Amino acid sequence: MGKKSRVKTQKSGTGATASVSPKETLNLTSELLQKCSSPAPGPGKEWEEYVQIRSLVEKIRKKQKGLSVTFDGKREDYFPDLMKWASENGASVEGFEMVNFKEEGFGLRATRDIKAEELFLWVPRKLLMTVESAKNSVLGPLYSQDRILQAMGNITLAFHLLCERADPNSFWQPYIQTLPSEYDTPLYFEEDEVRDLQSTQAIHDVFSQYKNTARQYAYFYKVIQTHPHANKLPLKDAFTYEDYRWAVSSVMTRQNQIPTEDGSRVTLALIPLWDMCNHTNGLITTGYNLEDDRCECVALRDFRAGEQIYIFYGTRSNAEFVIHSGFFFDNNSHDRVKIKLGVSKSDRLYAMKAEVLARAGIPTSSVFALHYTDPPVSAQLLAFLRVFCMTEGRQILLEKPRPFCSCNNGHQAALGRKRDFGKSSEERGREPGALPQADAGGGPAAPVRGERHSRGQAAPGLAGPGGGGQCAGCLCHLMDVLIWGECIIEHGALSSQTPGPNGSAVSPWWEPQRIHSQGSWSTVPGLCGPGWQAVFSPPAGSHL
Repeated sequence: MGKKSRVKTQKSGTGATASVSPKETLNLTSELLQKCSSPAPGPGKEWEEYVQIRSLVEKIRKKQKGLSVTFDGKREDYFPDLMKWASENGASVEGFEMVNFKEEGFGLRATRDIKAEELFLWVPRKLLMTVESAKNSVLGPLYSQDRILQAMGNITLAFHLLCERADPNSFWQPYIQTLPSEYDTPLYFEEDEVRDLQSTQAIHDVFSQYKNTARQYAYFYKVIQTHPHANKLPLKDAFTYEDYRWAVSSVMTRQNQIPTEDGSRVTLALIPLWDMCNHTNGLITTGYNLEDDRCECVALRDFRAGEQIYIFYGTRSNAEFVIHSGFFFDNNSHDRVKIKLGVSKSDRLYAMKAEVLARAGIPTSSVFALHYTDPPVSAQLLAFLRVFCMTEGRQILLEKPRPFCSCNNGHQAALGRKRDFGKSSEERGREPGALPQADAGGGPAAPVRGERHSRGQAAPGLAGPGGGGQCAGCLCHLMDVLIWGECIIEHGALSSQTPGPNGSAVSPWWEPQRIHSQGSWSTVPGLCGPGWQAVFSPPAGSHL
């Protein structure tokens, strides 16, 4: 596992040690804003644009050298103050300590045996830095007037962090002083390091992250210098790119969503102590207790005294970890590669394929993932590929439902066999190797290779508003369309709104689906739903 951050001993100082004309910097930032606001470059021109933006940023950094706010000593010098502050304000501080691990950087080490699922860490709301606490701070007046701050909570948190860092009497000083002085996010990469990423899928996100950060800095530099509500901000005399890069990276590597006090919505927060935990494979073990109004974390597994305490950050690929967290995890069970696929509008069957995909809730053009672990192909990609490969000879069934396929019998469509449309379902049922029928009551038969539906009911997952008259023949073909090799999606995974057999809900494609593959059943991982996994996994993306 890679380090969460590089630790650098800062030089002594609390503010500006050099002098630079605000007008001179304003001219440079105006040029930078104009460059970053230009239309996206054409294919193959992204590197050229990145170099141009970086050149302007480096000019600004050179002018601002020595102006950034820094702290004396090392971050670990402030750990005792953090633990004392946390304890005095209701956080748990027993059973662990902060230690510098050689490979992973700083983390938490157990000072006693901790059992799996034992609640060992909690942090009350008053210790969290949130968008709500930012609104009630010195940043509040500007927040009420600036649409960017109102729309992007991550930027609000970054400025909240900068304002509190500049105030020696800030309530959050014991926490802020323990944050890294710099990070391993791509914002800190040297130009040669970024060039090495050009052959990877991460490069476009790296370019976008750098460009967005530069644009935001240039925009807010002008705001801080000219907006009347920014006069009282402690950033007026020294708001450097170095400061903004640090704040963005601090938020990007640490932000999480928590419920607001009334539980009606979510807000972004920085969570002291808890954000010291390093990542490993596992499950989400952190939640928010609204009754006690605190963040709570239970142990992922048994931890013996002296062992490092890990948590699971979420189902992120290594590219996402590098871009947003600044480390690479060697044994990432959720690593994946993105591929972009789409049905060409010049395809003679485009309209038909688009209709089938729409019914399945799948776009005609999308980014899919090939996973490192089994199964490498998701249910959504499986369905898309089958529709993508559909030929003109097979699409006729959707246009002309067959009489034998009425919803009054339990037809089972065999895979890999040519259907004999001249025979009744009873005759087909007597054929050698025929698949079993649904029972007389319309209930499903045992899991078989093929789709099924209930007597007298619309085919599951197909009937949209006003579409309850679909013949099961359409479902039979649609299920064939959604088949890849010997695998079938049991429920069709077509819609979350249409009831399935006997009124049961049909699971949407993004939920885990059962798949039958060569005689065995397995579970297809889906995207996480609402709850702890969505709330407490590190951010899937940041536009800071």
